[in-house]
Amino acid sequence: KNVDYDRILQIYKERFSDAANFKTVIIGHVSLDELRPLLCQYLATLPSTKKQEQTNWDNVPRIVDGESTHVFRKQQATPLANVGIYYTADVPFTPQSDLELDFLKRCLSIAYTDSVREEKGGTYGVGVNADLDKDEKPNATLTITYNADPSRYKELNPIIYQQLKNIADNGPVASSMDKVKQYLIKQYAQLTIDDGYWDYVIWHELDDDADFDKDYCKMVEAMTPQQVQQMAQRMLNAKRCVEVTMLSGKPETAMLHIDDMHCKKCASRIQGRLLAKPGIDSMDADIRHHNITVHFDGDQTKADSIRAIVTKIGYTPVNACRCGKGAYAYFLIPVEQATSE
Repeated sequence: KNVDYDRILQIYKERFSDAANFKTVIIGHVSLDELRPLLCQYLATLPSTKKQEQTNWDNVPRIVDGESTHVFRKQQATPLANVGIYYTADVPFTPQSDLELDFLKRCLSIAYTDSVREEKGGTYGVGVNADLDKDEKPNATLTITYNADPSRYKELNPIIYQQLKNIADNGPVASSMDKVKQYLIKQYAQLTIDDGYWDYVIWHELDDDADFDKDYCKMVEAMTPQQVQQMAQRMLNAKRCVEVTMLSGKPETAMLHIDDMHCKKCASRIQGRLLAKPGIDSMDADIRHHNITVHFDGDQTKADSIRAIVTKIGYTPVNACRCGKGAYAYFLIPVEQATSE
């Protein structure tokens, strides 16, 4: 109801007031004699200033740099863990790199089917997609997504990461390479009779000055496990991985002050123990101020349980007081002054 139809019409008029940047591809069984008058009437008559537009990449959303995990909770009618993992890296923009990414994607998919779906029975399937875009920065993206029972998230998620590392360390399984080659050769024969495939090829030639069809089958046959392994290494060595996970449950946050947490080793020890407990999603440490922030499911655990874990592994006992809706603050105070929850 808030759509501004006048603005929609304005954008339409702006786009078609200058055809200088237009590129048109027409594919299909058409007669040039019949097509020509239509092109003259509907395309050739559009105004053109001959100005070339440039994309303002500062306004284009991009996946953030670095490695990070973002877990949040939301009440759901059907409890479910929705996981998305995004790897990005810069690789040479060539048909060879595109094919190596495709092989990596398909070998990973086979590995996930064997390890996550068949062996663990943890999900109906893991989706793996890869994309190489000349204009993106970085230009290569590997996306892994899956749904699972929230109680199995901590069991299954390490397997997702490990399978990619296995390929980077050891290369893909030989049987997976054979399956992918057979599939791609068979798929190519089917794609070449489809107009959509040639639209894909032509646009790459127009926009990227690259022929993604030339010697495709020869490239598939010549692909080696080492080339796929090197692509996996490129994706991992870039150290650009973002995980976004939504879990069902009651989202709560606890803040703890731990006076005798002095270094990264202390924080890592506390984090390891906390994340092993069901319902605790993540922990952020501020070592300088001796604070940690813990995100957890209020339906599965309580703030007192978090305090007890920290106490049990040898750090100074802390006492809790509520400091706002859905949050706890923990301070190092004398026991006799503490107000229990």
